[in-house]
Amino acid sequence: MWLRTDAIEQAMRQRGVPTAQIGPAGHTVAQAVAATNLALGRDVVADAVSPAAARAAWRALAAEAGAALPEVVCSDLAEHRCQVESRQADIPGLALPDWAGVTGRRYEPWTAPHLVLDSARLAAALAWLEAEIAGRGA
Repeated sequence: MWLRTDAIEQAMRQRGVPTAQIGPAGHTVAQAVAATNLALGRDVVADAVSPAAARAAWRALAAEAGAALPEVVCSDLAEHRCQVESRQADIPGLALPDWAGVTGRRYEPWTAPHLVLDSARLAAALAWLEAEIAGRGA
């Protein structure tokens, strides 16, 4: 299953949830949905930009389920910018960040050892994974 915090958070905005509550509540909802699906034996790909506090909860959930929790990065700055600027909104009402919005975010480095997937090198593999999950109807 492909679990997108963007979709959850946009639904919350549309229902009038206060802006300050959306990020933390969106991650909590996503983690609950992920836990349910992992318990059912389903694969879950959580598509989220997570601050350290939310990441700790994701890490605990993954450990409990015996699942991997990779960080996806893009080491090629030009490619990352191209990915950001060519992204098309597919969630009604969602305003996507522009390059300045992405680079202006404060990145909180991961502190525990973890798997890192570099989309600059693994774009084809990630595209295959997305197609595979979509093909399963997950």
